Amino acid sequence: MRKAVGIVLWWAVLLGLWQLYVGQTTKQTTIAGVVSAGLAVGAGALLARLGLYRFGLDPRRLGRAAALPWNVVRDFAVVTLAVTRGRPGGAFREVDVAARSAGDRALVGLLGSIAPNAYVVDVDRDRGAALVHELDPKRSRSRPL
Repeated sequence: MRKAVGIVLWWAVLLGLWQLYVGQTTKQTTIAGVVSAGLAVGAGALLARLGLYRFGLDPRRLGRAAALPWNVVRDFAVVTLAVTRGRPGGAFREVDVAARSAGDRALVGLLGSIAPNAYVVDVDRDRGAALVHELDPKRSRSRPL
């Protein structure tokens, strides 16, 4: 029963996203959305059943996103100062992250690249480390992810 409710909810979410993306609600676009959402949910359910869908996510990592607005403002100032002082010499550094699942690695890459001073180049699952490029490494945050 729980799986059926999940499938119906995912179908409704995907149909809603389809309608937002299309931007109009005609009979043809609604039918296309119903079919597309059904195919997407069916493919997802098949992948999950076959054990090929391993996209887990640690909810605690989402809690770190609360600091993102401040980090964006702060890094914007850091980058602006670095650019006005001349050509900044960026640097790469390695940051320890516990990102084992594909979902965690994707979230680390996304959240670690939003602020303008740094972006995540790669996340190594086996070593638990992320390679980060920083435009102004002297003024970087201690933990970007």
